[in-house]
Amino acid sequence: MDDRSLRDRAVTTHWEPPVHGLERAMWTARDPETGCTGIGKVEAEAYGNLAAAFHLYEEEGSSVGYTKYPGTLRRKPMGDPGRGGKTGLIDWLADAFRRE
Repeated sequence: MDDRSLRDRAVTTHWEPPVHGLERAMWTARDPETGCTGIGKVEAEAYGNLAAAFHLYEEEGSSVGYTKYPGTLRRKPMGDPGRGGKTGLIDWLADAFRRE
């Protein structure tokens, strides 16, 4: 199944505090056929997390749905390619993973 079809059948909900003890608004996107759920701080993140959960569900042939929560987002400026020994995106990504 492609991501567009998954998004079309997803049931989305926007949760505002203080529902369920939330401190900030959250979105959920749930696939009713597999039970997979994506949770995000914005609607697009919830859909992206649903897609990640769904693809893992399909890849592993699971009978139980997965839930994917928001990951950590860090702002790391890429800088100018070629400066500081960097030659482009691949070098920048490799350096970012080494710093983790």
